[in-house]
Amino acid sequence: MNSIDPKCNELKWQYDECFQHWLSGEYLNNNKKFPENFVPCEKFAAPYQACVQAHLDQEGIKLSDTIDSVKKVCEEDLKTAKAKINEDA
Repeated sequence: MNSIDPKCNELKWQYDECFQHWLSGEYLNNNKKFPENFVPCEKFAAPYQACVQAHLDQEGIKLSDTIDSVKKVCEEDLKTAKAKINEDA
């Protein structure tokens, strides 16, 4: 899968490859404990995140606004579902 910005694709692919190797090799097979706040493949994750963040900034997209919008929709959906359950009861 490609990144949100084609300029970030190479960074994403490097991170994905590293993460898959870490997941299958170190995490799933070793029962190894990792420290709190451990970021697998951080040397690839940080540049990829920076690239994506730069694209979001350039497009004027704020993830905090998106998160708030999703929360509002979820709250409305929950209210609707509860009302439907009460109607059927």
